[in-house]
Amino acid sequence: MNSNLRKILNRKNCDRFHSDFHRQFFKETLNNEKKKRRKILKNNGSEHSE
Repeated sequence: MNSNLRKILNRKNCDRFHSDFHRQFFKETLNNEKKKRRKILKNNGSEHSE
């Protein structure tokens, strides 16, 4: 984690910002994982998505 981000997280609105940040981060990570998995499945020749 870089220092700028840590500074932001240390502000008074830390809790709200932190949860928003994590929700967004989690959503993007989840989407990336799904895309990766889909790509792998296509490369293996099976088309079903999970």
